[in-house]
Amino acid sequence: MYWCLSSQLYAIAPDGEVKWIYQPEESYGDTSPSLGADGNLYVNLTGGEFIC
Repeated sequence: MYWCLSSQLYAIAPDGEVKWIYQPEESYGDTSPSLGADGNLYVNLTGGEFIC
């Protein structure tokens, strides 16, 4: 599971353990991360850009 909170992106394992945390230079908008068909994780930033 992937989750955005406090301008950080979290990867959470099925057992609830945090696998990793990522914080970009720019903050996230009010959005949820999306997993693309290519297996990449996409997040919308407040400036209207997407990161992968």
